[in-house]
Amino acid sequence: MMDNKKKHCCSMMNMSVDGSSDISPWRYNERHRAYYVKSVNHPGAARVNYCAFCGTKLPQDLTAEWIRILEEEYGFEDAYEAKSMGLIPKEFQTDEWWKKRGL
Repeated sequence: MMDNKKKHCCSMMNMSVDGSSDISPWRYNERHRAYYVKSVNHPGAARVNYCAFCGTKLPQDLTAEWIRILEEEYGFEDAYEAKSMGLIPKEFQTDEWWKKRGL
C-alpha cells in the first residue's frame, strides 16, 4: 500500500527516483507514469514492472495511452514528432493528463 507521504511505492524507490542522485540507475517518467532502470552497457533503459526494493507491482506504464489520446483526440499522426515540434498541449507534458482522466 502506498504511503500518502511518499510519491512512489516505498521510501527506497522515493529516494532512488527523486532526481537528486546521478548515481542511481532508477528513473521515473511522470508524463508516462513509467519506471525505468538505466543500462550500464549502452545508452537507454529498461522498463520495470515491480519495485526492486519492496517488490510492489508498479502502476501501469501509460506511454501507449498517451500516444493513443494524442493521435485520436488531437489528430496528431505521430505524437513524438508533434512533441519534438512543440505542438503537444501543456497538460500532456506532465502527469496532469492522466491524473485528470483518473488513470
